Amino acid sequence: MSRRVNAKLYKLQDIVVENYAGSEELVAKMIDEYREKSGNQFVSVTLNANLTSNGYTPKLYVYRTQEKNPKWVDFLSEIVANENDLGELEAKYSSFILFLYSENRIYAITKGYFGRYILEELMDRFFGLEVLSRLVNKSETEIRQIEERGVFGEVLGAERYFRENYNLSYEDDFGKIYKKMLASIKEENFEKLGIVKKRDDIRKVSVNGSSSIEMSTNFDYNELLQRVLKIEELLELEGVQFNQFYRLSMSELGAIRDNLNEELIKMAYNSYMEGESIDFYHPDVFEYMRSIEARFNVDGDYLEISYAYSIGFTSIISQLVAEDKIDSSTEATFLEGLQNCYGGYKITEDGAYLNEVSLDKWIGGEVEFDGNKFFKIDNDWYRYRDGFDDHLNTYFSEFDFDAIVPDYKLEAWDLNLVPKEGGYNDEYKNVDNFIVTDTKLLNQIEICDLIRISEDSIYLYHVKKDLGRDLRVLSNQIVNAARILKSAINESDNALLKKYYSTVSKNYEDNEITYNRDDKSIPVGESDFIDLFKTKTIVFVFSYSSASDVAIKEEIIATNSRIAKLSLLYCMRDMRSTNFSFLIERISQL
Repeated sequence: MSRRVNAKLYKLQDIVVENYAGSEELVAKMIDEYREKSGNQFVSVTLNANLTSNGYTPKLYVYRTQEKNPKWVDFLSEIVANENDLGELEAKYSSFILFLYSENRIYAITKGYFGRYILEELMDRFFGLEVLSRLVNKSETEIRQIEERGVFGEVLGAERYFRENYNLSYEDDFGKIYKKMLASIKEENFEKLGIVKKRDDIRKVSVNGSSSIEMSTNFDYNELLQRVLKIEELLELEGVQFNQFYRLSMSELGAIRDNLNEELIKMAYNSYMEGESIDFYHPDVFEYMRSIEARFNVDGDYLEISYAYSIGFTSIISQLVAEDKIDSSTEATFLEGLQNCYGGYKITEDGAYLNEVSLDKWIGGEVEFDGNKFFKIDNDWYRYRDGFDDHLNTYFSEFDFDAIVPDYKLEAWDLNLVPKEGGYNDEYKNVDNFIVTDTKLLNQIEICDLIRISEDSIYLYHVKKDLGRDLRVLSNQIVNAARILKSAINESDNALLKKYYSTVSKNYEDNEITYNRDDKSIPVGESDFIDLFKTKTIVFVFSYSSASDVAIKEEIIATNSRIAKLSLLYCMRDMRSTNFSFLIERISQL
């Protein structure tokens, strides 16, 4: 009979343990709260008296269900000749959770379906990765699997598997956070993890780091305790920086949350008063981006905005101010208005509004506090690592921006005469070879602000005032525009391009698109418009205004917004997969 098991090892967040009266009491509370929520009763089991060692005490709970049929038996009962033949499928389901706790640490292993749910809310979600970071050599350790979340760029998340000889030297971690990593750890590191070799021929073990740490070797109780003690020692060492920024743990965030939120509101208020946009999305951003309408609620007084995610911060707040739902006269009243206004969304026309969240939790952006740099996106706070600026600026310093500057130069922008982007774009109705498409959407995506027609190509301009804080939104917009345009061009019936023509034509008198050429007005019919996209080379251009006279490379490096830099970097990378060229132009700002 084997007395060994293989199980994931979890760790509770330090701040949770530190702020509670005692570890044993916290464990009991977790069991009770899980029973109240689920109805499942884990029962304490008495253990041998001599198991406490090195300051760690075990506590075991087990759970078993009554005998019952699996849910799929009902499906089978409709097609079997005799239901009694399914009776032997009744079974019990069981689970255990074993805690190892000291005065200020709590670890746990669990097997079976139910145990992990006890830990879900309080586990340290980066524990396993933190352990793995102390073992990995970026240029040598073999990596077999990576799961990541994209904080910037088009990819929201990805899980990748590698055949052989892949290591982290092939990776860049700009704009993403590793959630899970499977690595092959060599024999010289076994002792650091408390691994006991069972056979002489074992030279490597697989170690999976995520919210837990899992190794491809079984252990008994004494070896489990030894692993915990070794991991404690390991976590005292410096590790490899997997990510150039990281999400703040509860222990880090608890002491400074109010300060960070105060700085963020100050940034948002100043941005609104200056007419600048910021990152402003429902915290459940993935679902919000699929929504067809958002509803903003102040004590039952509603404002509904179709495709709110596409119009941005300043437009949404301006509508709420105009409807007297937010008072923007002072920073204090602005904050109060955000806290009292709740925004939800619906996915379908006949669907319900979901997930109403106060608007102060919609705000994203970056701030500095106590000499450190932080940013908030999708309601999570992150901290940049100390070497991040150098790492990012080195990348931009080595990039040849001169190679992606368009030959044609847009008109200078006099902000005193034309303060807003829309006004600047509208002036191009009188400039040769331009069609103005500003604010016109195709499937709720703005393809571009301006189209410039040349002999062989069309240039699709996205015009932006300054290198601003909301560049994450614009960069995603450019990539999404390229994706949908690629689909539109490949359609045989040209339905999307016809739809886009109809939308753009509303920018023109009598819904007839025209452009100037050599003092003549050239009409653009539907078929002409479609031919522009079907027969010419398409080039996307990001154009931003600036009064700077330094090189574009130097200006990007000098900008204070790291979010803007990361967004631009990922825009350039994501556009490579679209088959469209991507250029960057600076508009002279007067």
